[in-house]
Amino acid sequence: MSNQVSWKEIAALLSPAGQAQLIALIHKAQEERGAGWLEAIQANYPMASFIIDLVVNHSAEDAYNELAATFATYPLWIAKGPIMELHGRLLAEINKPRLEPQE
Repeated sequence: MSNQVSWKEIAALLSPAGQAQLIALIHKAQEERGAGWLEAIQANYPMASFIIDLVVNHSAEDAYNELAATFATYPLWIAKGPIMELHGRLLAEINKPRLEPQE
């Protein structure tokens, strides 16, 4: 992931509305694709899949460090609290038990 993302976009993602949109995206993909939900997001939403990959495969602190290294020109330390909160919210949503669709 390169620095193609603006500081404004990062701030929007960390806002309550941005977090809600990302959670809704995860929830919708899980409902529609079941076990293949992550692949569906990766195909259509590269930035979201980058963030979700960090959440799934890294602790909050490691994910923050990875973001800070990837976006080294941004002062992410200013938003460390919201970044850690987003990690927790997304991880909880990803791990939330879902009912399998009835056929």
